[in-house]
Amino acid sequence: METISNSKKNAEPNKDKQSNLEFFRIVLAFLIIIHHFIVHGVGYQSNAFTTNNIIAVALEPVGRMAVICFALLSGYFLCDFTFKLEKFTKLILEMVFYTLIWFTVLTLTKQVPYSVDFLKYSVLPFLYGNWFLTCYLLIYLVSPLIKKVIIASTERELRFYTIGFYLLTSFICFLARNTLIEEWFTRPILFMFWLFAGAWLRKGNYSINWKWRLIGITAFSIGACIRLALLYSNSANADQHDIDKYSSYFSPFLIMVALVLFLEFKGLRIKNNKIINGASMTVLGIYLIHDNDYARITIWHTLLKTENYVNSPYFILYMFGCSALVFSICFIADLIRKNIFEKSFFFLLYRTIN
Repeated sequence: METISNSKKNAEPNKDKQSNLEFFRIVLAFLIIIHHFIVHGVGYQSNAFTTNNIIAVALEPVGRMAVICFALLSGYFLCDFTFKLEKFTKLILEMVFYTLIWFTVLTLTKQVPYSVDFLKYSVLPFLYGNWFLTCYLLIYLVSPLIKKVIIASTERELRFYTIGFYLLTSFICFLARNTLIEEWFTRPILFMFWLFAGAWLRKGNYSINWKWRLIGITAFSIGACIRLALLYSNSANADQHDIDKYSSYFSPFLIMVALVLFLEFKGLRIKNNKIINGASMTVLGIYLIHDNDYARITIWHTLLKTENYVNSPYFILYMFGCSALVFSICFIADLIRKNIFEKSFFFLLYRTIN
């Protein structure tokens, strides 16, 4: 997924991208695919004490952590952001392009029967699709106002806003366990928390050190131990919801790991690299292609047959192999869309207008 300021002109004050953070985006996209391989492909079983199950439980949260990191990146670059209607239009068209492609392919091949819900999802994915994309577009619209607040705020004030948004989100979740409230109120506030956390890290000019690494390792270890304990405790009668809440978007353990991972890549020294910078521009397309709600069964079960490798000794190899394959195909597909369909569309649009 792209961040709010992932553009050639606005990524850095000196107009040069930081290839270390562009590389970070690519890594995050791959982690999200691994997460979806586990969640939509193989899952995990309660009280199943197997090596593959332990690996699945341990790696499943990396996708949520990656989503948090993408939002942190948006907040980090928000000070350099300039709102552009063309960019906003391209985001919407990219979302609709891939959902309509999947709608056409899946209905024609009869993998998914036609339905009004499927059509609505495909035409308006930002309203009926993924919550992150909906929040992303809403935040994009109000980002000029958020930018003004961030620029005018001190590091201490940004830290206060960050903590405030997190507490507000947790309070709402505690009072109202309603899906509609969570989708339209809690998650946008949670997104604001991530944005201000990224801006706070930048304003404070924090860098990675042994203390941050110790915090990250400790947070990951505690979160993983709790999840494994719940999974294998017969007395707890843990289901997937009980386990996942310790690695949810609200989990302090996962948030701390995301912060530390962000600082780790921020401190990574990579010279400005056009290949990395160009590849990072496809991460939103990679996400949109492989995480279509209606295409999940086709991708993970019909084509990749992931369920056949749940108990296989080659589980790890197959997981990384499938994830790399999905990443590569989606990467190539998005390059084709950008260089053929998108350029042609806007060329004809500008020609018509002018």
